[in-house]
Amino acid sequence: MPIPKVTRTNVQRALQEIDRHGVPKNRRSTRFCLIHNGRHFPPKYVLALAVQHATGRSLKPDEHSGGAETNSRLRKLGFTVEACDQCHLSSSPRPLPKPAAPAPPPPAIARLVLVGETRRRPEQLLLKTFENWPKHFVADFLITPGGFAEGTLPPGVPGKTGWQSDPRDFPAIRKAAESVASSILTPRLLDAARGKVRDLTLGIDLDAADASRPHAELVAVVDLPSGRILCWTGKSYPVQAQENTLWHVTDLNSHCLQLAGRRVLVLGCHDLNMFSQRAWKNQKSGSPRRQRTTQMRKIAKQFHPEVILHHPHTTDSPKTWQTAWAGARKLLHPAAWASAIHYPGASQSRATLDSVLAHTRSPSGPFLDIILTPGQPPRARLTDGMH
Repeated sequence: MPIPKVTRTNVQRALQEIDRHGVPKNRRSTRFCLIHNGRHFPPKYVLALAVQHATGRSLKPDEHSGGAETNSRLRKLGFTVEACDQCHLSSSPRPLPKPAAPAPPPPAIARLVLVGETRRRPEQLLLKTFENWPKHFVADFLITPGGFAEGTLPPGVPGKTGWQSDPRDFPAIRKAAESVASSILTPRLLDAARGKVRDLTLGIDLDAADASRPHAELVAVVDLPSGRILCWTGKSYPVQAQENTLWHVTDLNSHCLQLAGRRVLVLGCHDLNMFSQRAWKNQKSGSPRRQRTTQMRKIAKQFHPEVILHHPHTTDSPKTWQTAWAGARKLLHPAAWASAIHYPGASQSRATLDSVLAHTRSPSGPFLDIILTPGQPPRARLTDGMH
């Protein structure tokens, strides 16, 4: 069958997956190796995984040929493929790197804090953010709340939702989300962001156009200097009310990203609750929730993120995420962590905005809050020291 189109990023994700999980014995190569960072990888298996990242479905061994066709495809993407017999070196996962000494400085994180009604143009909100950016502060990451932008699902997509969500629906869902993102990432916005932020995490919700309730909650990771979308992830763990209507992101490895030279765990709204001990105790053994949580904890612990970026829709109290953050920090020991914030307003919330902001981010390191409130000028709160 024809091999679907893949990008260099898809192949890099495949190599990262092999680094974490190794190569099955029946997928090793004895004639050719893709050589990357001193490691030897079987080209045919790499391409199969790259197709999975691009389309949601991996190629089976009998669905495509190795040799010239595969090697040519990978070489055109800039990878080195040579005749050799050392692919067995990748049959086991690569050991996790030990933290360097001395430790690198903490990443600079900025977050958008929306107060009250938020139904305004996302591009305008980001433009206001950059217009009020502190001089000389450069952020590695700017995070937005979940559902920061909204769009519409294509007719008939997804075919299945809930725990039966089909990853083959992802290309169509991603295409709809890319249309929303392109309306935000205008030349004017990219010019305003220049020299201020490296990576933007953009929360995009997609709802069905008809009366049905299917929806998806995605996060796009954008390289702002170039305007390119580097990768997509999204919500993998629904609340009870949306358990059967949400299209789940079933590729949990999509949450584990290499960004700005860091290992970054990018989480959708309630994905953080997969690290909550309270949620764990309430899950039935063997249930889909327990299985998803177990898998996510295993993947995240092996990935060992330095940074965790969380994209909730609404936060009216520090208690909303307190237990989940405690569990994530205990299991993963990140150097920096933060939730983007949509605060309903003092009259509709259980706690003050100051309390919410103070308890939904790591306490040290360079950090910026841009607070946007209707009818008020934007406020920038910068912490540029380490405590």
